[in-house]
Amino acid sequence: MMTTMNPDILFRKPSGGHSAEVRIELRMSGRVLPVAQAGGDRIIFDELGTLPPGDAELAIFVDGRERRWRVRLEPGTEPSRVVQARVV
Repeated sequence: MMTTMNPDILFRKPSGGHSAEVRIELRMSGRVLPVAQAGGDRIIFDELGTLPPGDAELAIFVDGRERRWRVRLEPGTEPSRVVQARVV
């Protein structure tokens, strides 16, 4: 299910009295990469790496419910945990 969203807020934890089970991943060119954080105009990975610029899909699972967004990764010149991205 693709949704539209405010590109400044990619993920907000639900409020309430329980701890949510959350998983975030980036899908690009047949690869699935675990994501530590996503928000604003960046995606932060657990591990250092280099990704090519281009289109990808960000998937966020909260308590078993999945939401997905199409994103465009911006070019990076060096290995990094942080990648600039924008919702398309």
